[in-house]
Order: sequence, then C-alpha cells, then structure tokens
Amino acid sequence: MVAKGDKERSMEQEGEEEMKMVLNCPPIHPLPEEIKKKKMERNETICHYCGVSYLVFHDFQQLHARLARIEAELRELRGTAEREKARREALELGRLEWKRALQLEVQRQAEEKDKSESRRARKEAQRSGECPERGVRKERNERKKTEMKGEYRRINEEKRETT
Repeated sequence: MVAKGDKERSMEQEGEEEMKMVLNCPPIHPLPEEIKKKKMERNETICHYCGVSYLVFHDFQQLHARLARIEAELRELRGTAEREKARREALELGRLEWKRALQLEVQRQAEEKDKSESRRARKEAQRSGECPERGVRKERNERKKTEMKGEYRRINEEKRETT
C-alpha cells in the first residue's frame, strides 16, 4: 500500500522528468523555414484575442537555451572568482612570510651588531680602565633608545597607512 504523500511525490518526479525530456528534445514539428528566415516580430505571432504567442513552444525553447548559456557563463565566472580568491590568499600568505623573514633577518643583524658593539665597548672600557659592564650597559641603553624610536616611527607609519 503506497501512502498518499509518496504517490504525489512520485507523480511530481515523473512530471519533472517529462518536462526535462520535452525541453531537451527537438520539436516534433519544427518551425517552417520561411518563419525562421523572416524573424517575425512578436506582435505578428501573438493571438489578438488572448495575447499568447502562436510560437510559444519555440519561444520557450529559445528561453531555455539562453538560460543554459547564462548558467554555463555563471559557472565559469564563479570558477574564475574562486581561482582569483585563491591567488589573492596565496599572495597574501607569501607577503606575510616575506615580512616575517625580513623581520627575523633584521633581528639577527641587530643581535650581531649588539654582540660586536658589546665587544667593542668592553675593549674600550678595558683600555680606559673603566668598569667593562658600565660601558656595555651604556652602549646597550643607547641602542635600545634608538630601537624604540625606530619602532615608534614604524607604528606611526602603520597607523597612517591603515587610516
């Protein structure tokens, strides 16, 4: 025993399948060549009593073909948009990686500079007879002050760029 809802659904599915078949098959009686060649105006093909075109099936098929072309174009555009989005994300990732590598390199160079300046400051302190640690601290404080000024400028530049 088939439920009433199941029967209705199966009838709807059959109707949809039949409609797909009708849309995709060529008409049983195609338009005569003289009508195809003439490219009749819409007002020449409509019933003056009810306003429906005599060539409604032909019009329907043309609209269906146009819909299929537009849907294919839309799929292509969506694919293009997805590819562009992926490229943009890859470029942004590459930019971030490059920026991080640059920061690491700058940090490494600063550390090397710190070490060489510390060595230099110790040597100078030993030559002048001062406490070596005092010279190193003084040099380090000067360097930190310079770094903080540079960081302050960089932050201000980033704020200006974002606004």
